Amino acid sequence: MRQIELNNKQTIPQIGVGTWTLRGETASQNVRLALEAGFRHIDTAGI
Repeated sequence: MRQIELNNKQTIPQIGVGTWTLRGETASQNVRLALEAGFRHIDTAGI
């Protein structure tokens, strides 16, 4: 998977999972499933 270099020289996968519209158990389940599927970029930033 393609990587992106951040300003601090660390890299993260280009494709990630966003969670900003999710709450509670739904958010937990979606993050768990994404990690089990191999995702390592989980965007949890709020608005």
